[in-house]
Amino acid sequence: MPLSSLAICKYFSLKFFGKKAAKQKSVTTILFIDNRFKFHFDQIAPFFKSGFLSASDTLLVSKFYFSSYAYTESLARSLGLSTNFFLFKRQIPNLDGKVVLYPYNGQTNCRLLLNRNAIHIFLTHGESNKKATINRMTRIYDHVLACGEIAVDRYLDFGIFSKWDIAHGRVIKLGDSLIAQLASFVRSGASTRDGNCLLYMPTWEGGLDEEDFSSVANTETANVLLAMCERLKVNQVLIQAHPNLGSRLPRYKNTFYSILCKLHDNGVAIFYAKDRAKSQSESLYRSIDNRGILQLTDEQSPLIVKYGVVDVSAAEAMLSANGIPNVVLYKRDKEIFAPRTYLDIRRHSMLCLDNSNWRKVVNSYVGTSRDMENQKKFFERLFSYSSESLLTMSHDERFKWLIRYVKQKKQDSQVFMEKM
Repeated sequence: MPLSSLAICKYFSLKFFGKKAAKQKSVTTILFIDNRFKFHFDQIAPFFKSGFLSASDTLLVSKFYFSSYAYTESLARSLGLSTNFFLFKRQIPNLDGKVVLYPYNGQTNCRLLLNRNAIHIFLTHGESNKKATINRMTRIYDHVLACGEIAVDRYLDFGIFSKWDIAHGRVIKLGDSLIAQLASFVRSGASTRDGNCLLYMPTWEGGLDEEDFSSVANTETANVLLAMCERLKVNQVLIQAHPNLGSRLPRYKNTFYSILCKLHDNGVAIFYAKDRAKSQSESLYRSIDNRGILQLTDEQSPLIVKYGVVDVSAAEAMLSANGIPNVVLYKRDKEIFAPRTYLDIRRHSMLCLDNSNWRKVVNSYVGTSRDMENQKKFFERLFSYSSESLLTMSHDERFKWLIRYVKQKKQDSQVFMEKM
């Protein structure tokens, strides 16, 4: 049955026959999502693949949208994850006694948060300096998960949480538990002397113009990538674009391909990783590659990443977690919501596309011992843990610790209220 037919059947089932939520197996955790973009679940799936979230003990409760239903259902099924799609509030299962995780902010979340018999945790879907990370709605959750001190600094600097909130466990630091991994056969070099390629990870254009931090629409981006290749003495670029690239502004697919063509015309080979083929390559890379310049890399021809170039996005933390030094491309007209501690460490790793000063940074800073020292300092502040014991735990053990922690916090709060 075609995917569109599956979506139509599901819609009519929910619209005319779904009077209430279907009976589901008993689970501890509910993952709640209201997101219309087709590939949004690509950003959540890594939590299951790493073992942080358990598919057998989690129910995905997702708002039905024609644009995303079939893809989300297919990916969830491949992970062994049970789903409950809804059109109306009455079709949302009972949350009593559950731990509810929210990877995205949304108005529908507010309705669920009224249920005080559940524990509500903002999972986030990446550590970045985008405006979404300082959304004041974040305050209404019982707890918020964070990678480390950089995230805590951001919440404090922008007034999202107070020092009292931090001291009382509102923000829970789980280190690299929340970071997606690169394709298993894409490795980082032991130092900048190793490696045979540059990794370019552009973000998408965001849901609104003010959220557009993508570098693909800037003509200077290709020049930066060429200069980085020359500086690092590599002639291969591995691309890994955000899965939503071009979903709001289709022209971004063309500008992205123009960058790749300029690299190719200057003798740079362009690769993409097979691990991303189903979610991105078939829908993006193959659709734009009318010159046949993109090459596939897999286990038989692994790439060793020497350095990364990212936009203002979660890709920065992803590369840092994987031991890959990186620089960040940004545009002057877009405000970056970074804490002071971040800027103190990373100011030389931020390349503004609106002036030519980036050339000085590339030619005199990238790959130097000072650069590597600051990359290390960034890693140490980016990733930390609310409990020292978490550092040696596996991802699934960290999640079990989290569940115990939030349940104990709720119990302590109830005891306190009863004594008042």
